[in-house]
This record gives sequence, C-alpha cells and structure tokens, in this order.
Amino acid sequence: MKTIAITGTTSGIGKAIAEKFEKGLVVCGESWNVIPLPRSVLDVRDVEAIRRLELPEIDVFVNNAGIMLLRDFPDTSLEDWNKTIDTNLRGVFFLSQKVIPLIKDKGHLINISSIAGTFPEREFMAYNVSKAGVTMLTQCLSKRYGDRIFVNSISPGFVDTNLTTEVPGVPSEPTPQHLIDDIPMQRQAEPEEVADLVWYMVHSKYFNGSDVKFDGGISTKYWGP
Repeated sequence: MKTIAITGTTSGIGKAIAEKFEKGLVVCGESWNVIPLPRSVLDVRDVEAIRRLELPEIDVFVNNAGIMLLRDFPDTSLEDWNKTIDTNLRGVFFLSQKVIPLIKDKGHLINISSIAGTFPEREFMAYNVSKAGVTMLTQCLSKRYGDRIFVNSISPGFVDTNLTTEVPGVPSEPTPQHLIDDIPMQRQAEPEEVADLVWYMVHSKYFNGSDVKFDGGISTKYWGP
C-alpha cells in the first residue's frame, strides 16, 4: 500500500485529491493510505508545528494549503501580506524541508502553485508574489533532489472553490465574474479535474521540475488593462 499526505484538505482541491486517492482501490485496484492534513490538524503558518509533525515514510506529498486574498496593491495591509506569504510560500518551504527526507525513492513532491505566479494581475499582487515563489521553489528543489524523487508543481487557473477558505475572520469570496469571463472555456476548473491531474502526475515517471499549467487557456490572453 502506498501513502499520500495532503495539506489543506478541508475543502476544494485538497479534499478532491484526498477523495480521488481514497477511491484508488475501486477505480483501478490501487490501495492508498491517505493522510489528510487540514488546518485543524496542521496550521502551515506555524513552523514549529511543521517541525513537530510526525509522518511515516510516504510515497507522495502534496503541498496544497493556500489562501487568496483579493486585495488591490494600495489596500494590502501588513497582516494581509503576512497571511498570504506565510501560508502560501513559507509553509511550502518548511514542509518541503520536513517531508523530503520521508519521501521514498522515486516518490513525488507536488506543490499546488497558480498561473498567478507566472502572469501578473493587478488585483491580488501578494498572491501573485507568493505563487511565483512556489513555482521557483519547486524548480530549485527538483534541481537539488530530482535524482531521487520527482518534484513538480501544478498551476491551475481559477478553480470553482470559494477563495480565502479557512482564513479566520475573513469571509469566503466567490471568484469575480469578470475574471471568469476572461477564460476562453468560459468556466472555472472543478477541483476534481485538478485531482485527476495529480493522479496522472503521480503515475508518470518523467515529469520532474515541471510547472504544469491547467487554466482553460486563460494564460493565452492578456489579463485586463
């Protein structure tokens, strides 16, 4: 039996990934031990909690936990910045440091980044910066550890989940319609579709140091004035 651990599994992409691998036995005869790490179990902003985290040897680790605060540049507070960077980037850095020694040879580390890490957007710059860091961190880790494990990132576009989920004191927000209108396919991705890509990546043996864009074509368009 193989083992996968996933952060941010309360809802959205993380929950869909956990459910996808839990169904592995039914779908294709593969049995997976799924270790969900929702915020109630692990606050990825807490570096000491990360260091205390106890995990067995694992085959796959997915850094999925993240937040997206819709804050224009002039309105971004220090608190907004810290929440975004600490959750989306610092947590990924120190979790990767913690789990890479636990990942079995030819196992996988997958980081959920975003096309916002590649393409600038005027409405949520702190988020852009955090995800750019995740994408670069992934490539650096692949250069450092790619001879032993597979290290990749997935950069979705807009996914049909409420933004800012699990942020205390911050209400969840739907994706603004004008951003959805810019997607050539005229819809957001479903969390299950991202989970399908994780499943495919785990069963591939040649993705390494890759950032896979999964955005319905929005990266081919100019993101507004």
